[in-house]
Amino acid sequence: MSKLVSIKQAEILKELGFIESTRCAAHKEYDDGKFKLMHYREGLYMYNGPRYNNSMKHYVLIPNVDQAIDWIRRKFDVVIYNSAEPFVKPLTKDIVYAYGVKYCNRRDGWNGRVIIDRGGEWSKDSNTAKRRALTKALNFIKKEKDAKRRRKSENRQKRV
Repeated sequence: MSKLVSIKQAEILKELGFIESTRCAAHKEYDDGKFKLMHYREGLYMYNGPRYNNSMKHYVLIPNVDQAIDWIRRKFDVVIYNSAEPFVKPLTKDIVYAYGVKYCNRRDGWNGRVIIDRGGEWSKDSNTAKRRALTKALNFIKKEKDAKRRRKSENRQKRV
């Protein structure tokens, strides 16, 4: 399995502000404003300030899973963790992995944590398990950002 995030995850990461050095980028083509096709372009891309917005607007950065997990932990305090020790399934003899997702509110500490997913889904590939957890984390972050944006908009309307 690939160690890279999925294209959909990369799009969400870009939407959330992911701009870091990574080894893979993909070119986006649009058909009437809708996503049509992407071509991978391997190679080291380094973020270079304001020029990113102009020269790279048709590219999406595709980091590896661990880089994305580390970024969302630092930026949003959402932690993806090994929810249980890997074990061998008795019938198939496969080693399986599970990852959980938790939001850690720095201000409220222990009482401010939000368990997003306990990591009950097991996978033979650790990167697949991490990608599953990453999707849950990204959905949580997007939902929280959208809710915050709506509250802000409602407060503006109340003042007018």
